[in-house]
Amino acid sequence: MNLYGGPIEQSFNEEYNRRRKNGDPEFVSRGAKSHARKQEKGEFALTEDQIRDVRDKYDLTCMSEEEEEAFLQHLIKTGILTKADGDSYIRTGGNLFEACTKQINVKIRRLYQMAIAGKESDSHVEQIRSLQKILTVLEQVKN
Repeated sequence: MNLYGGPIEQSFNEEYNRRRKNGDPEFVSRGAKSHARKQEKGEFALTEDQIRDVRDKYDLTCMSEEEEEAFLQHLIKTGILTKADGDSYIRTGGNLFEACTKQINVKIRRLYQMAIAGKESDSHVEQIRSLQKILTVLEQVKN
């Protein structure tokens, strides 16, 4: 998904996807390869019981920071998210969909700035993936 539509971002996305698919060892860390394999296996898919449980317990459109923490801890305890996934999200209160999307955009902008400066950051890539995982979970619960 290209959030900005500009030529630099499009080029970066195409290069990133090509390298990720080819398993370029200079670009994709061992952890990122493992994460990509997990994602392909559909580990982000929630069961109907998990979806119903989250819907019954949480209002994802209006939460306090404490409720966000409880929500993320619930997902970690049930094995839907890892601790690293939960740590990548900054608790802000409010609408989780909006907050997660904003945080992804900030991380992507920072990653682009680093790429333009000739720096690589596997940690930023992993944080973006974790936030995308949270957003995927939220979208499943919403529908």
